[in-house]
Amino acid sequence: MGHFTSSTTREKRIDKTPPEWLTVGVQLGELANTWSDRDDIVTYVGEGAGQGAPACFVPNISEMEVDTKVAFDKEADPQWIPDLTERDNQFDYPVVMGAVLHEAMHAQHSTWDLLDCAKSVRDGFEHELVTSFEETRIEARGVKKFPGNVPFLRACALRLVIGDLKEDTDFAKRGHQSMSKLMLLTMARVDAGVLKPEDVTIISAAAEKLYGPVLVEKLRGIWVAAQAHDRDDEWKPLHKLALRWIELLEEEGHDPRSESEVPEWLKELLKAMIGASGEGEGSGGEGEGEDGEGEGEGPGSGGILVEMAEETETRAGNDATDQDLAEQAEAQAKAASAAAKEKHGHEQKASQVFGRGTGPGPANTSSTLLESREPTGPERAAAVALSKALERAKYRDRVVEKRKSVLPPGKLKMRSAMAGAVEMSKGAELTAEPWVAKRRFHTEDPDLKVGVLVDISGSMRRAMEPMAGTAWALSEAVRRIQGKAAMVYYGNDVFPTLAPGQHLDKVRVYSASDMTEKFDKAFQALNGKLELLGSSGARLLVVVSDLYHTPDEVQAARKWFARCKREGVAVVVVAPDERMVGHASGIVGQNGTVLELNKQDQTGTCRAIGEAAVRELQRASR
Repeated sequence: MGHFTSSTTREKRIDKTPPEWLTVGVQLGELANTWSDRDDIVTYVGEGAGQGAPACFVPNISEMEVDTKVAFDKEADPQWIPDLTERDNQFDYPVVMGAVLHEAMHAQHSTWDLLDCAKSVRDGFEHELVTSFEETRIEARGVKKFPGNVPFLRACALRLVIGDLKEDTDFAKRGHQSMSKLMLLTMARVDAGVLKPEDVTIISAAAEKLYGPVLVEKLRGIWVAAQAHDRDDEWKPLHKLALRWIELLEEEGHDPRSESEVPEWLKELLKAMIGASGEGEGSGGEGEGEDGEGEGEGPGSGGILVEMAEETETRAGNDATDQDLAEQAEAQAKAASAAAKEKHGHEQKASQVFGRGTGPGPANTSSTLLESREPTGPERAAAVALSKALERAKYRDRVVEKRKSVLPPGKLKMRSAMAGAVEMSKGAELTAEPWVAKRRFHTEDPDLKVGVLVDISGSMRRAMEPMAGTAWALSEAVRRIQGKAAMVYYGNDVFPTLAPGQHLDKVRVYSASDMTEKFDKAFQALNGKLELLGSSGARLLVVVSDLYHTPDEVQAARKWFARCKREGVAVVVVAPDERMVGHASGIVGQNGTVLELNKQDQTGTCRAIGEAAVRELQRASR
């Protein structure tokens, strides 16, 4: 097998990946290591790699090569190849993915000693049978491990066969040996779950004509047994199966080592399979063909196998498209189901929390209302300043629109491009739109939602008086610009102090004497009421806390802050003092802004919140 070899020489192998293919090579190497559960495979990518096949693997030195001319389209430009580690892009290159997966399965499962096998099994036909068994044995493992990648293996399978046969210059002469090799590399792949019967009808019909259905079924039992062999480090059971294969042929009067008794029709079929004329020319014309084959009766650039490979790749490409669409539909369905489940859970939390009415009420908290007073002049001024700041930012919302077109710019979808090429070749109307571009723009949305979470654990005690004024200013500012606001306090339990549509007519100061912080419940209740996540428009989350919470609650805070950033919700955290700003910043990270609460200047605090809100809302809108 040329693409699975013990050779460590560089006579027929490339020394380095061309610079323009480096990015693709890194991606394919990452896939090979991931799929093989290894981390030591080095990948070379370029024209002439792969030992004549789309790819090859050298286990002795843990190297994989991918031939860009065979695995990719001959005119493939690496700058247009997308990130192949992304699942959706892999379906555009099924042959490449199949080649890498095949070699990854060799890397994981072909751990027996190739040199020991070669030295011990001196008979060339016996050794060829062993290595042919191994080809479909490892692919059967790939089918079981990655059922969603079967279209990739199918698209690549016959290209691997062609690559194997390119080095077999006596293929058309060896009769039963070559037929055995064909059966094991094609028909056996049907039982491995890689190919389908319609992919190998020519070969299976020839096998039954040559050996009869009874013997073919007996031989099939051998390759099925080989695929069931589960000792990755042991080749001897495969050798025993090879001896049994030869024994079955001989029992039926077929001498695999004799060329004289081979039917003439079989010789002609084997020549046609590889495109050999028998006159020193490949089917591509005189001299050295396009695929680099020189004189002799070796495989040319044409032949039945090439036609079979092209037809199988087309069918596999259709399967890959169906698989891609199915996976996308499944992912969308799962995402929609998860979103609906999450939304329902948050709405239930909101119903429990806001259904009690505002204030501690029956909530399981030690917090009490200490004071209810009219807002001061500075607090009113702070509300005005904050409303002006929010007015500037409330209309910004981001929209991403996907558009398909016949011409660039955008991302090239190879399947659509290939479909377009077929349409053009047939003179049909061009319907394919292979270029997908994204247009990003802002829309005016008058809705501003502001959710406020206030920590009432003991560490926040000194901040409750200035925070009460800041909370009133926030609610008043949102009311002034006709936005929607909700506010909850959280400690041992969660209770609301402002529901959407309500107005804080007075400044209410609550005590902070709880022993823990139910941040997760508070956020879910607030989100269930305001629908910050999963909606459009300008949305702002303000958290007043030092974020010194239990590990579970800190983890929840990190998760929700990250979700807010992903879904366009601006986040501003106000910590009680400078010492706590650093701790809170470590939790918020790049997902928002952390400010210090100015206990002596509430107007300054509100101005800082407004400025931070504008920045964060603008960033969220991008």
